[in-house]
This record gives sequence, C-alpha cells and structure tokens, in this order.
Amino acid sequence: MKDKVQELGIADSVSFLGYRSDVRELLSIIDIFCLTSLKEGLPISLIEAMAVGLPVVGTNVEGIRDVIVPNYNGLLVELGDVNALKNILLDLLKHPDHGESLGRVARQMAEERYSLTRCVSEYEALFLSTLQSSENH
Repeated sequence: MKDKVQELGIADSVSFLGYRSDVRELLSIIDIFCLTSLKEGLPISLIEAMAVGLPVVGTNVEGIRDVIVPNYNGLLVELGDVNALKNILLDLLKHPDHGESLGRVARQMAEERYSLTRCVSEYEALFLSTLQSSENH
C-alpha cells in the first residue's frame, strides 16, 4: 500500500498510523467514516465511528449491512461501484446537515446496540441460559 501511495503521488495526504490507542481522538478530526471492505465480520471500526456520531458509509457486504441501516444511520454502496461511492461522499460533503442527521442516529444506535453494558448483559444471559440448560439435562 505504501508503494501504491508513492506511485499515485499522494504520500502527503496519506498516513499509515499502525496501532493506536487514541481512536476516539482520531475519529474526532474526520468528517465522514468510510469502510469499503470486500467482507466483514462485526466491523468494530465502523461501530466506533458511529459511537462518536460520524456519518458512515460502507459497502453492501455482510457485516457492514448488518450495522448500517441505509438512509437511517448511514449509507451503503454496492461493492465495486466507485462512482456511487464518489457521489455519496461528495453529497455528504455538500450537505453536512444530512451527514449530521445520519451521525446522530448512528451514535444513538451504537449506544443502544453495542454498549459495553449491553454486551456484558447479553453474554451473562447467554451463560446463565447455557448453565440452566445443562443443569436440566
């Protein structure tokens, strides 16, 4: 990737940051979060971006489409459709109020669905039901 960045002449605009412990601070300086994966599991980076209220754009692949509800908490683009991605990003830059609206809903959804409290509670319920099931057999 570093070679490609050099080849394209965009080295002044691209940073390879490696592992970071200050993700929240990094997310606070960007306008739009875009995740264009070919496939995903549970996209933690996307959820982190939603949690800080960023408008999110992702490819319509499993994992990402499980988190983004199109035109509600983010936007989806078909895999490989570079023109659609460009148009979506430009539209969000031209209409920041739309992005802010998506970001507000994204933040609320991230807090409701993916908070640590909720995850711990759901794991606790799962473990207790498994324990009860094994005690009944």
